[in-house]
Amino acid sequence: MLFQPFVFKRGITLWSSVAMTPMTTWSSNNDLTISDEEARYYEVRVGSVSLLIEAGDDRSV
Repeated sequence: MLFQPFVFKRGITLWSSVAMTPMTTWSSNNDLTISDEEARYYEVRVGSVSLLIEAGDDRSV
């Protein structure tokens, strides 16, 4: 079941149920968008996941 397609109620289909959760908050841009450095970090690690969940941080806190 883990490597079978997964369909969300709104019709979006993932080719598997494997997801990568946020792993960094230290390298996002000040406007909370993903930086080039962070994109490269995930490109190296993403492997065969079908969903990548990205996090931002609030540097004003």
